[in-house]
Amino acid sequence: MKHRLKKAAAIFLALVLALGLCPMHVSAQGCGVTLDGTPYDSLAQALAAVEDGAEATISLSEGEHSFDGYEIADGKKITIVGAGEASTTITTSNVCAFHLAGDGASLTLRDLTVSSTATSARVIRLVDGNNMSFAASRVTLATPAGSSGNVGIYTNGSWKNTAQPTREGLVITLDDVTYRADNALTGLYFQNSTGIDLQMDNCDFLANMYAVYLQQDTVATVQITSSLLEGWAAFYTFSLNSTININNSTLIGVNRQPYVENQKNDFSTIAVDGGGLNGLEAGRAGCGNTLTISDSTIKASTTGGRYQNILGSSYLATKNLVNFNNCQFEVSGVLHADLGGGALPPVYSMDDIENQITVNGLTLDVSSSGNPNLIPVAKVRSTGYSTLSAAFATAQDKDTVTLLENVSTASVSVVGKELLLDLNGHTITGSENSLFRIGNGTAGSGKLTVTNSTTLPGGVTTSHNRIFQLYGGELVLQKGTFTQRGHDTTIIDLFGDSDTNAQRFSVLTIDKGVVVQAADGATGVYAVNIFNESGGNSVQPASGVVIDIAGEITDVALAMYLHGNITSVTGYVPQITVRDTARLEADFGIYAAGYGEWSLTGGSVSGSTGVEIRGGKLSVSGSAVITGTAVPTSVLPNGSGTTTDGAGIGIAQHTTKLPLEVDISGGTISGYTALYQSNPQANDDESVNKVKISVTDGRFSCVNGGSNVVYSENKTGFLKGGHFTSDPTAYVAPGYVVIAGSETGYAYTVQEKADDEVIVKPAAKDPVVESTIEDPDEKAVAEAVASTVDAPSIVDAAGKTNITDADKDAAVSKAQQELGTSEDMIIYTQAYLEIRPSAYSETKKKLVMDISPKMQLVVSTAATAGEITDSNAVSYGKPRDLTITSPTVITLQLPAGFASEGETVYIQHEASDGNIYFYTAVMESDNIISFTSFHGFSPFAFSLVNEAVAEIGSIGYPTLQAAVDAVRDGETIKLLADNSESATVSRTVSFTLNSAGFSFSGEIVSGSLTTASSTNGDGGKYSFTRRESSGGTIVTPFPFSDVPTDSWYYGAIKYVYERGMMNGTDNTLFSPESPTTRGMIVTILHRLENSPTSLKSSFADVADSQYCYSAVAWACENGIVNGYGDGRFGPDDNITREQLATVLYRYACWKGLDVSADEAGDILSYQDADNISDYALEAVQWAYDTGLLQGRSQNELQPAASATRGEIAVILQRFATLGQ
Repeated sequence: MKHRLKKAAAIFLALVLALGLCPMHVSAQGCGVTLDGTPYDSLAQALAAVEDGAEATISLSEGEHSFDGYEIADGKKITIVGAGEASTTITTSNVCAFHLAGDGASLTLRDLTVSSTATSARVIRLVDGNNMSFAASRVTLATPAGSSGNVGIYTNGSWKNTAQPTREGLVITLDDVTYRADNALTGLYFQNSTGIDLQMDNCDFLANMYAVYLQQDTVATVQITSSLLEGWAAFYTFSLNSTININNSTLIGVNRQPYVENQKNDFSTIAVDGGGLNGLEAGRAGCGNTLTISDSTIKASTTGGRYQNILGSSYLATKNLVNFNNCQFEVSGVLHADLGGGALPPVYSMDDIENQITVNGLTLDVSSSGNPNLIPVAKVRSTGYSTLSAAFATAQDKDTVTLLENVSTASVSVVGKELLLDLNGHTITGSENSLFRIGNGTAGSGKLTVTNSTTLPGGVTTSHNRIFQLYGGELVLQKGTFTQRGHDTTIIDLFGDSDTNAQRFSVLTIDKGVVVQAADGATGVYAVNIFNESGGNSVQPASGVVIDIAGEITDVALAMYLHGNITSVTGYVPQITVRDTARLEADFGIYAAGYGEWSLTGGSVSGSTGVEIRGGKLSVSGSAVITGTAVPTSVLPNGSGTTTDGAGIGIAQHTTKLPLEVDISGGTISGYTALYQSNPQANDDESVNKVKISVTDGRFSCVNGGSNVVYSENKTGFLKGGHFTSDPTAYVAPGYVVIAGSETGYAYTVQEKADDEVIVKPAAKDPVVESTIEDPDEKAVAEAVASTVDAPSIVDAAGKTNITDADKDAAVSKAQQELGTSEDMIIYTQAYLEIRPSAYSETKKKLVMDISPKMQLVVSTAATAGEITDSNAVSYGKPRDLTITSPTVITLQLPAGFASEGETVYIQHEASDGNIYFYTAVMESDNIISFTSFHGFSPFAFSLVNEAVAEIGSIGYPTLQAAVDAVRDGETIKLLADNSESATVSRTVSFTLNSAGFSFSGEIVSGSLTTASSTNGDGGKYSFTRRESSGGTIVTPFPFSDVPTDSWYYGAIKYVYERGMMNGTDNTLFSPESPTTRGMIVTILHRLENSPTSLKSSFADVADSQYCYSAVAWACENGIVNGYGDGRFGPDDNITREQLATVLYRYACWKGLDVSADEAGDILSYQDADNISDYALEAVQWAYDTGLLQGRSQNELQPAASATRGEIAVILQRFATLGQ
């Protein structure tokens, strides 16, 4: 607007000149001067003509108008109007251009520039009068550059007339006024006046010292809008009881003073000072003012290394209130090293003499010394704090400390009160050890709950030792991520009490959704550590330690550690519970060196050893998953760390020789050895007798090449149940036997022996190799490779072979007759691989073998398969073919030099149905490769050449047509070479073709009775729909070879497949025992509703490119899913049984179905009913009552176990037919 007005004025002036409208007596200085329409030769003449007490208007033409300055007195009220700031200039060599003195004097300036060339100029001066006024609009004030004492507008009620110390009534109204003099003392100066009314709009004031300065003995009402104020202080006041409002403006303060030690030259962009600067007592100046700064930017800068505060108040300033509303604080410059160095922060300095600061409605703590941050990092109720430690120090019992910014902080303590810390989507970074100290050694002496009330990520991080220290306090982590970045450090340390009567001394709860972790690259981090009162320096109790874990501990060296010097077995020993939703993933899972009681009712624990217990009690039940990852299992005497590697659960009594009890009644345990008991300390028999092991249920498997699922150096007779991948007969309790596995994936099951029962269990033997290669050297190499082939899952398949009672009786009778004994016999379903190498070329690096899984019934008196010999065993019947339909891992050792370590080996598989598939494997050390066959057994060719032209996932195909035939709905075909094929689709399917940088010049077209989408090919997307000739949808024949017609889920799988609710995992496989993801369940329900469109997904981990994106958005929008509560949905996570029940329950509610259920029904009869999560209880009750969900066994519901595809098919069929 300012520039448009100037342009208009210039155009008007040009018209005046062109039309000859100038007065005849125009001087050489300009176009003329008029006073109330009467022309004068000069400005001085016009001013001299103004009468006392008169109101007059003087108009000036463009150009320069020089005069000696003018005093406006005796009540004169003069208005001077120019032709524009850039066109009309009033110049004087006097100190003042206009000097207003006396009561009622008034001056108004418009559209001009006023300049004084004098030293220490005061361009406009108003002094010694009451009810004076000055107004200016579109005016520039100017002073000489060489003088440092200049002032743009100067007022003083008692300038010369000191008999009257103050004057009343001074009105300054400035609109679009500029005064920029970077050497000036002050832009606008007030002193000795009350009743000041200052209005500034769209102004620009720059001075070396103070842009606007209200000295002592002033009382003002100030309104500054849309202006720029800049100086050492942009706004500086000593006033009394003034009301100051600054809106939509920019205030800039620059401290150019060089740093000098012990010399105070800090200053502030906004300063409210008291009379102490001039020797006045408190209350005489800088008192009772209210400053409100809104929607403005306040900047502070230092060039000499000193502090420049955003706001400062000192020298006995008192009872001032400063409000910042929706302001931006910007800082620049670097502090001197003596002040700590680093970037200048947005700080304030205010004396605590009844002064008050608010920022966005929060009252700041003004009691802090030094230069606290003006941006509050935390709040307690309505008070903001510049440091977290100040917030914690002043918070009262039951208060909430809410984080407002990311903050770095020193240690804070929680003692004698209970506090809630709300991270509020921000991060705390620790700068000291023991960032949060909770408790002071007295039980219940402090409690801290940490949560995060927003969906934005929030957490605590440090590189110093220990984030939380509990010593007689309680910590509840409800939400957030807690990260250790240092090396050889801890995250949470709990100290027990030496008094064995202390019941809840140090208490820790980690809720679901919480993540405790080490940062990438951080080594030697222990997450949760339990010490006695001495910190482990001496043998003492650690009473009253209570820990409950439902969250996640990950990427650390050790997830949980109970110190070995905790040896008390009486009183309130440490109690640790790991629940369903917990996930502990570490280099080493749990190390229980001292005495405590551990209960793992669910969740997962993994590490080189999952859990090692050296004293105390361990109970494993429900859906707990414990995994040891190291290879092989090893044990060493204790030095200063863990003892066992490679075990799911390691049992190794400590040198303290404490009682040790392990009770396993459920869960899934795996490792190179799943359950491993040893005596590395060579403790005596009396001590080892304190070790007790009991297994009544659970699933135990060998992984990473292990072969003995259970090992015990000192104990036998402790197995009374469970499922195992290798034969655990050596450890079975009296009256119990090992039989063929009753669960998929587990070849052996332990159960109580029934009278006269014939035991049938699986066994394995080495491959049978019959080569057809003629060259003896090539034959020897190929046979050597064949002898190393291993496919452990065939043992499980052999154990599932149905043996009739008649065959059992005949087999036992034959064996007893041939062996000449009446001893009890065991029937072994002995699995092996029959391998026929047919070609090998060292130069071409190619090997071809036909691999067939077989099973032979062997009857023996041997208690285990490893004890079978020709003298105690008889074969029964001919070898049988084993049908393997599920994906199978095959391992073998290729010839030396076949490929380098890390090189890819390609496997061509000719399946029994004649189709060709390609798999890949990476050469490991010792020439070992492992790969997964998804299509059973038959000929395999191994080479270094990939002959596949396309792949879907990890499976390659020899032709594009083969890939198109195999692709399932929503999958992607990826080209591996240029392709020009024409492929035909004759079914209903949608998929993507990814050329992956290769050329595709072929086509994909529809076959008979199939319609192609009009947009096929766009972005690589293809969609086809097949219909009957009559218009109905084709019913596809049931294709799944791994779903026997007599299986319990056959009818349900057929039902959901024919209705398009579920597809197979392959063209011929359904994989009924495999889990299903959360994203797929939501997708199924979305399809049932004809895939309605919805709003954008609110989950951070569901990308718009994912197949389930629209389904998740729809389900979330309609309250069917809520996610994990931390912004994640987990679309690729396996859905648990209770989650499935909850989703179906909410879906039923959304559809308006009756969801009433018996209160708890019969679910309380299940041993693990307490493991049902609170959020899922009502849904599980409903699902059980309606028959949708049933127990997995007579005793267990297993709510947190993954739901299998077969189970889901059955539940979906039941749901779809509710009420029918």
